[in-house]
Amino acid sequence: MTPTYEQLLAKAQAAVDRSNYREAVKHFRAARRLDASDPKITHALAIALHEMARGPQAEALYVKLRGGEYHPSAALAMSQFRPEAMTSSDEAILLQTARTETIGAEYRTGACMALGRMWDAQGRLDDAFAAFRDGNDLMAKTFDLDRLAAQEDLEIARIERAFSEAFVKRWQGRGHESAAPIFVVGRPRSGTTLIEQILATHPKVQGMREPMALSHAIETRVYWPPQMDSPPEYFRELGEVYLRMIRQAGWRRKPRFVDKFPMNYFYIGVIALAFPNAVILHTVRDPMDAGLSWYQRQYDRGNEFSYDLRHIGLSYRRYRRIMDHWAKVLPGRVTDVVYEDLVANPEQQIRWLITEACGLEWEDVCLRFYENDRLVRTPSKFQVRQPIFTSAVGRWRHYQPYLTPLIDALGPHGPARQAA
Repeated sequence: MTPTYEQLLAKAQAAVDRSNYREAVKHFRAARRLDASDPKITHALAIALHEMARGPQAEALYVKLRGGEYHPSAALAMSQFRPEAMTSSDEAILLQTARTETIGAEYRTGACMALGRMWDAQGRLDDAFAAFRDGNDLMAKTFDLDRLAAQEDLEIARIERAFSEAFVKRWQGRGHESAAPIFVVGRPRSGTTLIEQILATHPKVQGMREPMALSHAIETRVYWPPQMDSPPEYFRELGEVYLRMIRQAGWRRKPRFVDKFPMNYFYIGVIALAFPNAVILHTVRDPMDAGLSWYQRQYDRGNEFSYDLRHIGLSYRRYRRIMDHWAKVLPGRVTDVVYEDLVANPEQQIRWLITEACGLEWEDVCLRFYENDRLVRTPSKFQVRQPIFTSAVGRWRHYQPYLTPLIDALGPHGPARQAA
């Protein structure tokens, strides 16, 4: 029996709820064949294609939504993968959205970011940065960033005290024997998604995106951080809990998997002690390029410092502080993957990443990582569908006159100090 229009929509929505966008697209397309006049279905189909990083197909549908009730959403989405194709009508609707004070800060911020990307593509850099700044200022007002920074300082100090050299020495070799995990950590916009995409193209590696399993496993411990006299099975049991959560999240098909959660750099000590045989990759990128890119994106949660240039710089210094601590107590345990090196010589670096850093057999398909159509949920989903490009290196210099708060806050990690 042929499904009705309503049944197809219900099936499509159920697929979206499961993040199964391939199935959702199939049902949305079938519904459109029954009634192509409903803009709601066109919009839903466009979003599903967008989530799958099917840019050209999504663009064709977003264009159809111009001038209607879904135009603001369509223009915002277009700015993420084809800002150069946006029109004056897109600009007008986004300006109206950004300036309407009765609209929530998050949606207005999205409109500002979209305007910034559009004007950046047009070479209107002054206008672009003003739009990025307006959007970030809207969101920054909704958080107490100084309080959040103080809390992060306290957490880092607590971790440093707990994971001393003596503590690490006491607990080494008592973790779980599994060598399945490949952890990818690093600052936001430093290349973590790109590294995961490359690794997940390997036939023996499953990409798990950002499962949050490590922090959830830590939350199951009766006390945190662990102490010198914690039970001897503390880290082995934590590893078992973590692997159980990873299986629940979908790992079952391949012998190795990638856990790419950038902020796990706070927990490198946990990873190293819970999984002494696991690979820990740390993506490294110029803090000016990474910081600017972070500032030019809007996030759902967990990136509050991205809304203020000064706080981006200060959070980078805290990150360097804890990474220096791990280098001291766990020398040689973390493998750095330098974004600029990868961009400059992709084939050589990808071969090194696969064979030496991760101990996998070489597979030529890894050089064609951009053909892998696995679901990617971060803002990088369109970039990782393309061959590696060099245009993002040194991009911060285009906006240098506006970045003084970031440069000053970076202190010894700022560009003047790096060049000295």
